[in-house]
Amino acid sequence: MNLTLLEVLRAFSRYRIRNPLMLFLRLGLTAAIIASGSIARLDFAFAAESEVVIEEAKIAMPPRGAPSMAGYLVIRNGSDEAVAVEAVESEMFGSISIHVTTIENGVASMRPAPIPFQIPGHSELQMKPGGVHLMIADPSAGLEAGGSVGLDVRFTDGSVVRAEAELVPFGGRPADHHHGASHE
Repeated sequence: MNLTLLEVLRAFSRYRIRNPLMLFLRLGLTAAIIASGSIARLDFAFAAESEVVIEEAKIAMPPRGAPSMAGYLVIRNGSDEAVAVEAVESEMFGSISIHVTTIENGVASMRPAPIPFQIPGHSELQMKPGGVHLMIADPSAGLEAGGSVGLDVRFTDGSVVRAEAELVPFGGRPADHHHGASHE
């Protein structure tokens, strides 16, 4: 079962947005994220866990000469409270940002996701092609498919969760993994 817009808006409620245009953009991106199925309610079995876990971290290598690549992870929030992702960082890249793909009038476009990016309690964020994903720029020299790099996911409460991301060949997209939640 996907989260409702109301549940995600409640997670955003602790951050004041005074500019009406920014509020409108955040609401639109929130609706797009929900529609993409990227945030899902977790089943009861996972609800017993009380920590944030990162799984299935993958970075797709770019085609030769391309300046950026895409990354995907699953962030599971087993706590009762929402968590807010502030940044994803790695010493192996010049920059990493969270983006969301939206479709308007039949045209797909990517936009930066609202930061901090909220994940409600007992939910997971499933980054995947065509939805929420990492835009990664300026990779260090020497990165090759089959290797791995460390990613630090930083939260607004000051905590950091480290994940090892597998480098997959160009065109090798991650499988659509999810734990218990339906995406119907």
